[in-house]
Formats: sequence, C-alpha cells, structure tokens
Amino acid sequence: LTVRVPAAYYLTTTLPQTESVANGVRTVVGRTEYPAWLLSLIYDRDWHPMSSDVDGVRFETFTTSAFPFGHDTLAAALRRVDRILGARFGGPTPKYVAVVEDRLLGKRGLSVRMTDAVISGSDAAYLDESGIRGPSAVFGHEVSHAWTMNATGPASNMLREGWATFSEALVLGAEHGPDVEADFWNRLRNGYMLGSEGRLSILGNPDNGGVHYSKGAWIFHMFDLMLGDSAFDRGMREYI
Repeated sequence: LTVRVPAAYYLTTTLPQTESVANGVRTVVGRTEYPAWLLSLIYDRDWHPMSSDVDGVRFETFTTSAFPFGHDTLAAALRRVDRILGARFGGPTPKYVAVVEDRLLGKRGLSVRMTDAVISGSDAAYLDESGIRGPSAVFGHEVSHAWTMNATGPASNMLREGWATFSEALVLGAEHGPDVEADFWNRLRNGYMLGSEGRLSILGNPDNGGVHYSKGAWIFHMFDLMLGDSAFDRGMREYI
C-alpha cells in the first residue's frame, strides 16, 4: 500500500511501514506480513512519531505530546506483555506493533486492534485497571492479538477475542498475582451467565459479539486447566 499526503501530516497504515518526504509530499509504504482482513488509515498533523526495538519487535507510536503515555512507558509495557506470553507460547508474531492516538475517538482509552496497531482515543488513562471496570489488562489484550490475528473459519472471532481475553488473565496473574486473576475469571463468568448463557452461541454469532470474549476465553481457560500448561502450551504453539 502506497499513500501520499501533504508532508505536514503524519499517517499510519496500521501495517509495518516506511516513509520518505520530498517536494512537500510524505510517501508512506505499508506492507502486510500475513493475510490481512482489516485495513485502516489514520493521520494527524500533531503526532510526534517514535520508533524503537523492543526485544526484536519494531515498536512505533503515533501520538501527540498530550497523550497520557510516552513512547518509553508503552515500550516497557509491551516488553512485559511479550515476555509473559512469549515464555509460554513463543513469539511474538508478527514482529511489528504500533500504538496510535486517534483523536477522532475523543475522550476514550485503548479501544481496538486494527491489523498491527493498537488504537486509542486521546484519554488512555490506564493500561490495566483494578477498579469498578476491572480487573482488566486492556493493553495486554490488544497486544496479544498478534498471536492469533490471522485466525480463519467459523470460530475466528473466538480465536481472536477469546484468546486475547485469556491472555489478559495471564498478564494480570503475572503482574498482580493469582487473586486478581481469579477475580478476572469470576467477572467473565458472571458476565456470561447474565448475558449470553442460553441466548447466544459462538458458532451462531460469527460477528464480534460478547460471547467470544467471555465464553471464548473460558474455553481456553478450561483447556489449560484440563490439559495442563505443558500440553496446552505445546498445542497453542503448533496452532500459532
């Protein structure tokens, strides 16, 4: 993908990209590393793009000076998540990730993964949370999508969102202890029982419904408990 914009603007293709500036024009070239099913273009005149290597992952941020988290803070958080998941499941894959401030989203925090970019509004007040909406690890959730982003088939959303939510639990347990992880699983169970139980199935909901986050994550969790870490991790490594 090749995009040309006035040089005053910065742009992300949400893919690994290179850029050059000549004669007042910024030329951005993005290339997929796997079959991509989603593409977004986001631009801003006030970003201060930064790039660094995080344990072999090319990490870029496209944020303004007012964004709550700086590049180094986000890089440190990325390193922790990658090490937690990588120790069990290999990876990370692919070897690129960006954090993008999309001011059009307004006063919202980390919201969604678009191909190889984690997208946030202008008010990313936390990377994980243990308050009334927690426990949750929103940054870990979006980063972990890299491991199953190109899942296909009728349960592909479960393999994406169920996995990412399962990964949240691992990150919370590693960073905050088993009690916080247990609270997370209890919250997911309650949400499922009050929301999707008897009403919505994974295969009956190919779109991105809440059942993929709650029941999907519990499927991964039950496999882990029944098989044990060694067999479960080996199976996930083979799939990934």
